[in-house]
Amino acid sequence: LGVRGASGSGKTTLLRALTTWLVARGRRIGALKHSHHDVEDAPAGKDSRVLREAGAREVMLVTPRRWLLCGALPDATRAEEADLVALARRFVLRELDLLLVEGYRSVALPRIEIHRVEQDGPFGGEVHSDTIA
Repeated sequence: LGVRGASGSGKTTLLRALTTWLVARGRRIGALKHSHHDVEDAPAGKDSRVLREAGAREVMLVTPRRWLLCGALPDATRAEEADLVALARRFVLRELDLLLVEGYRSVALPRIEIHRVEQDGPFGGEVHSDTIA
């Protein structure tokens, strides 16, 4: 299920509330968020980052409580063009009831669109066939 809307419209706030509500009802939720900003998985000098900077395509850091998988897109690939299906397959989908996706506007999937009158003006925009408004 996708969520989309303008920056600052409340997408993450909605996803947090929806995730909390679903988890309280026994659902297993995954989340995939697209960002236009770069992010580092570890501070400079830490082992997982050193291995990635050495050329490892993917690095998984495992701790007693969680794991983090970090991979890099090929230089020629922009994040907007990354294959959402391929990225979603990195989740252990058999262990999830629902994968929530924020971003990836160009990918056709069921969506909730967030709209704030204060930010976007009166609602009246076109509802796309791949969007649930």
